Amino acid sequence: MPKINLLDSKTCTLIGLVTNVALAIFKLFAGIFGSSYAMIADAIHSMSDCLATGTVYVGLRIGEKPPDESHPYGHGNAETIAAFLVALIILATGVFVGISAIQLIAHKQFETPATIALAAAAISIVTKEGMFHYTLNVGERNNSPALIANAWDHRSDAYSSVAALAGILGARLVF
Repeated sequence: MPKINLLDSKTCTLIGLVTNVALAIFKLFAGIFGSSYAMIADAIHSMSDCLATGTVYVGLRIGEKPPDESHPYGHGNAETIAAFLVALIILATGVFVGISAIQLIAHKQFETPATIALAAAAISIVTKEGMFHYTLNVGERNNSPALIANAWDHRSDAYSSVAALAGILGARLVF
């Protein structure tokens, strides 16, 4: 697998990590103070993104190692393994958030979310869609399956924030 610009890939990954941490903190704050379980669930999803992005970064670092005696063709498969782990993290997070939502509905725990929760969802949608395009561009330019998987994780995050926004709007209109 040709490595066009590993520094570009690692920089992209670190930007994604910082963005995910900032969004997770902001969404958790907005969810707690805005009385929005949807935003708290979205914050948990963002926290899992930190783990996914960290996995990509480790995969890139391992993948850049030169061939050695036990890996005569190099360590490039580490990126593919990282991409697979990102997929597992996305799946596990979706299952966790889904179960949590079902439990909240079953226990009829409803509150009207505040405007800050709406703002957090909107900011998250725009930010994650931007990260999708940036990360996909860098991933395709550098032929990195791990970055491409991470880009699609950013896209799924934008969609989950759309769902959170819809839920928050619905709760505000109904209650």
